[in-house]
Amino acid sequence: MSAQDRARPQSGTAVEEEPKKQAPESLFQRFVRKWMGFSDYLSTSFLGGPRCIKLAHVINFQKCTTLFVCSAMMWRSGNFSATATTYTALHGSYGLCWYLKHLVFPDPRWDLKITIGSAIAAFAAVLGPYWMIAYNAIMQGAERSNVALCAATVVYAVGLAIMMGADGQKYFVLRERKGLITNGFFARTRNPNYLGEVMIYGSFAFVSGRTSSWVILLTIWTGLFLPSMLAKDIRMSHARNPEMYATATTVHRNRRPYPPQDTSKHYTEVPLATVRQCNAIHRIIKRLGREVAFDEYEPVEKVVVVIIFLLIVTLAIGGPMCIICYALL
Repeated sequence: MSAQDRARPQSGTAVEEEPKKQAPESLFQRFVRKWMGFSDYLSTSFLGGPRCIKLAHVINFQKCTTLFVCSAMMWRSGNFSATATTYTALHGSYGLCWYLKHLVFPDPRWDLKITIGSAIAAFAAVLGPYWMIAYNAIMQGAERSNVALCAATVVYAVGLAIMMGADGQKYFVLRERKGLITNGFFARTRNPNYLGEVMIYGSFAFVSGRTSSWVILLTIWTGLFLPSMLAKDIRMSHARNPEMYATATTVHRNRRPYPPQDTSKHYTEVPLATVRQCNAIHRIIKRLGREVAFDEYEPVEKVVVVIIFLLIVTLAIGGPMCIICYALL
């Protein structure tokens, strides 16, 4: 037997395969991972303490009171124009439809319990600014033509149908079997519910006719919606059948799966009692750093995170309550 034949593996023998090298993590993937860790901390464990409030209760409170807040704004400003009443009907009915959806097919993502600080942060950073759009449309006396109001109503209705239909399909399909959904609303996009919400709130901003309304939406879409979609993309690409997910839609056909990341250290629970600095702000920032692996951030990233943290605290103190008080007093 020649040396070449001896080197060739015999039939029936096990051949040890060389482990595949993982692609290096890009700067964008690293940023998405860290931002989602920071976002998860804000939405679940902000400022520490017991997790005693369901996130669904915070969201449903804002959704269900929107109709009354918009009506109070109309009464306070004396603005009962076609634009104001149309906006109140659109935004108010959306809140009621959202609560109806929660009663019939609730989203399990909103069932997790959060801290009081996270409830305030969620209201100040996301839910409260939505009322600023109502303020622009009603209190600022926006005037839109009948054609514009008709177009906004059509976009709103289509977006509402997509959002509720997609959430309903996901709820009832996943209740029967686990796995990737590739038909119905999910046949053309992996995120039809986000598409529906973008259409809904886009119609609200269009009716308000203010640039600040679009700034609010773009901030929420890029800071919350887009990272959530990317995180879902990363999670699904590591599923049992990543090839199926990669070819399920044209959006993911040419996308290489992200390398798996060890994110366990980014969610380490640190008791607030262990942080014993005298200054309250210093204690909060230290806890923030421990929750989201603050030590791994670059100096510039640390500055950005601290600025975002201070802005959220400022909004939590004065933002939504100023709107409500001005509308009611």
